[in-house]
Amino acid sequence: MEEVLLEHPEYGYRRITKELQRKGIPVNHKRIHRLLQDFHLSLKRTTRRPKPNPLLRIVLVAGERADLRASLLKRREPEPFELLYTNFTLLPYRGGKAWFLPILDHVTGASP
Repeated sequence: MEEVLLEHPEYGYRRITKELQRKGIPVNHKRIHRLLQDFHLSLKRTTRRPKPNPLLRIVLVAGERADLRASLLKRREPEPFELLYTNFTLLPYRGGKAWFLPILDHVTGASP
């Protein structure tokens, strides 16, 4: 087992078991796993946390300051078609899918 670990330090208990069995040594994977744990030889694996979405990070950092609608409405009543809203909606249908992207005016409620 030490020989396999020296040759391949990245191997876990399953690959060590397969390698030993390939060399003609009959071993059980549970025994190899136990020995690796007892002698603290198991591979230390680390996983990286995915980087946060840059746009989401900006929105989270900005917080309330990112609500441009509220700040615009506090100052004055917007003109028609000055403040618009949108929504992304996925519409599945038999032939595939389509995106519905309505744009609505804050003042009139109409779509430009």
